[in-house]
Amino acid sequence: MEKWDAYDRQRKQIGVELVRGKIIPNGLFHLVVNVLVQDSKGAFLFMKRSQEKEIHPGVYECGAGGSVLCGEKSLDAALRELKEETGLTPRTIHLIHQKTVEEEQSHYDYYLASLDEIRPKVRYQEGETEGHSWVQREELLQFFETHSHFHDQKKLLEQVLQGNNLL
Repeated sequence: MEKWDAYDRQRKQIGVELVRGKIIPNGLFHLVVNVLVQDSKGAFLFMKRSQEKEIHPGVYECGAGGSVLCGEKSLDAALRELKEETGLTPRTIHLIHQKTVEEEQSHYDYYLASLDEIRPKVRYQEGETEGHSWVQREELLQFFETHSHFHDQKKLLEQVLQGNNLL
């Protein structure tokens, strides 16, 4: 059973535990991390979600992500999710954006991770991921036109590439 810490609208932990699959009470939120990954030449890693996933099977997402577990810090969760879903350990990682999605009762922390290698070997997590693609900056538009993906990640990636200071 996966447990999460509950947060209020202002991202303050309130000392209540939430359980994956159970209804989150009104006014409470859980924390989710997403890690955008770049190799040493600037290519972005897109992971293909497993067809076994209940939500968005077969969709490509930029990097890795998931819920922050009870007692876990956001950055620790980002590193854990990246390792679990890809087998990768970044050279650097930093928080680039935060948002809240009221209708999902979720706070999101977005990280950008940089790797030391060019297109390193990626490992898949059974039931989570089943494929990947390294996409260079000049190939991104074509990739988005031909692959099912998360539109909010596309927007965020566009901001990152424009050099916008997101936080």
